[in-house]
Amino acid sequence: MSDGNLATVLYPDDAPNDPPSADQVRSGEAAPVDQPTVGKPNDRAATMYGEDATAFDPQNLQSMMMSRMLTANQQGDEEWMQSISAAQDGLAADMEAAGTSTADFDEAFHIVNQYTGDDLPDEKREAMRETTVTELSAEWGDEAEANLNIARSFIRDLEKVAPGTIDTLERSGAGNDPKLIRKVVAEAKRRGYKG
Repeated sequence: MSDGNLATVLYPDDAPNDPPSADQVRSGEAAPVDQPTVGKPNDRAATMYGEDATAFDPQNLQSMMMSRMLTANQQGDEEWMQSISAAQDGLAADMEAAGTSTADFDEAFHIVNQYTGDDLPDEKREAMRETTVTELSAEWGDEAEANLNIARSFIRDLEKVAPGTIDTLERSGAGNDPKLIRKVVAEAKRRGYKG
C-alpha cells in the first residue's frame, strides 16, 4: 500500500476529505459542514438506546464543575484542576454516547453537589447507608440487592471514564442518598445493566 494512509483502507467512511479551498468557501461552492442537530441524540446513542436516547447537553455539567476547578485553581493545585477537567470530559462523553437525559443527569449531579465539600465521619456515613438500604429494601422488595448491584456496576464503569467518582460519592456520603441511587439504577437499567 503505497498510499501510506492505512486508516482509509480500514475505515473508508472515515477517510478525510480534502478541505475546500479559500476561493470555494468565499464563492459558496464549498459543501456545508454537517452540524450536530440540537435536541437529537447522536447516531450511536440513537442506534443503541432507541427512543430512550436524548441529546445530552454538557453545559450545566461544565458550569457545575467550574466551581471545583476554581477552588483547585485558588489552591494552586494544577493536578486537581486537570483531574476535574478530565472527569468533566469523560462524564460528558459518556452521557452523550449513551443518550442520557440532560435533566436526569443534572438532577443527579445536583444531589451530589449538595454533599460535596462534606467529608462525613465513618459513623455518619454508615448510619446513612443503613437508613438508605432499609428504605430501598422496603421500596424494592426482592429486587433491592439486584438494584444495588446494578448501581454499583454502573458507578464502577463511570469511574473508568471519570476517575474520582467513587471517592467523591464515598467521602461525601452522596453515594448513600436514596434519590441518587434511584436515579443511578434507572439510568443503568436504561443502558441495559442487569442485576
